Amino acid sequence: MQPAPPPIPYVEHHAGGRRLLTVRLEVGATRAVAPVVAVDGRAYVVTWPVAVFEIPADRPVHVSVHLMGMLSPCPASVLLFPASQPELTYRVPDVLGPATLS
Repeated sequence: MQPAPPPIPYVEHHAGGRRLLTVRLEVGATRAVAPVVAVDGRAYVVTWPVAVFEIPADRPVHVSVHLMGMLSPCPASVLLFPASQPELTYRVPDVLGPATLS
């Protein structure tokens, strides 16, 4: 198993505490397509199978994931609250199926 990559820093203005969010990326036969993870609207092209982000610890954060360059980009999003576990899994059963982020 590969070690988790270094965290992507939170770049929006925020003076409060921070924590780490781990996004696990699980997909069927679409690994040739790059996943895009957005944190509070700022998008990052990441690699399979794990991405780690620094996020605010004291307020909700919007997280979304989609596949880049796809006719059907399989989007999914969630509002992550401070009391929520900072770990999400993005699942795409197949290229045309609906994605989940939980």
